[in-house]
Amino acid sequence: MIQVIVSSNNTRNPIASSKPRYRAFCCWASGSLLATMPSEPTRSSNANIANHTLFPKLARALTLQSSKKYQASMKNVVRVAAFALIVLANKNMVVAQHYKNTIASTDFDVIRDEDPSCFSRLDYRGIEPAEMPDKTSEGRELICDAYVFVASFTDNCSVNIALDRKFDSEKDAEQEALLYATRLGKLPSILRSGVDRLVVHKGNENTTAFSDQGLIVVYSGNAQKRIRTKDLEETLFHESVHAAWDKKHAKSDDWERAQVTDGSFISLYAKQKPKLEDLAESALFAYAVIHHVDRLPAEDVDRIKKQIPTRIIFVERLIPMGKPIFFDTKKVESKQ
Repeated sequence: MIQVIVSSNNTRNPIASSKPRYRAFCCWASGSLLATMPSEPTRSSNANIANHTLFPKLARALTLQSSKKYQASMKNVVRVAAFALIVLANKNMVVAQHYKNTIASTDFDVIRDEDPSCFSRLDYRGIEPAEMPDKTSEGRELICDAYVFVASFTDNCSVNIALDRKFDSEKDAEQEALLYATRLGKLPSILRSGVDRLVVHKGNENTTAFSDQGLIVVYSGNAQKRIRTKDLEETLFHESVHAAWDKKHAKSDDWERAQVTDGSFISLYAKQKPKLEDLAESALFAYAVIHHVDRLPAEDVDRIKKQIPTRIIFVERLIPMGKPIFFDTKKVESKQ
């Protein structure tokens, strides 16, 4: 039985003053919830649990009679409980939130101008109808005519790039497309291979991504600002994580266990949106620690390793230390 004790004494928090033990408790509790549940609800247990008003969702799940529905419900209960432990652990820890976010609020140049790019060529397909989601114009048609290019890369990836007709000419659109194609070529193959399309609008809105479509949407004015601050590559990395990894990993059991085990978030942005932004925020810093540790100040490397060690291990499984970040994506697909 797990007891939840709420204290009104704010002068001292025994949990926060014992961070390692509290992390261990959260990891143990989230991993043990399912194991401590009976494999099938019984009449006697149903009668007792149905009267339990503290956890009504748990009570309802335990009173289900169908074994299949019961197991599915228990999995959802465990997810809810594990996420609650993440929030509780983060709330009670005494680790200061040092970074507002991992890109705009830092001066780290993780991916640099001189880094190799496996971008190969840019082919113009013409003016074609394309899906052009745009958060600056709600009434605009989703499918519009656009300048459409295909960016090809030496690792056998390709990305369709569609640019708004507000660009003055095919030549202007091509120059704009090259800004992104060369920088996409610096991203690890495992990320870029999950990006199918890049949409480019004029404007100053922030970049966004759609994980269910492998789509990134950028705005040229904002991109120019990020080029000046040497943040565009990191921005594309962040959005590529959304486009390529969110659907598979952001809500996976392994990632949620990593969140619970670490017990803290790398940035305020990740903390505020743990289900939506934690993977993308953590992945950039993890990549820096794994592949470009010399590009971060030593104190920041130490801070990152202490705050998200399990997440770093998670990312390292995807982009292993000591191995090339570029590989033939067609060969990997054929093996799978």
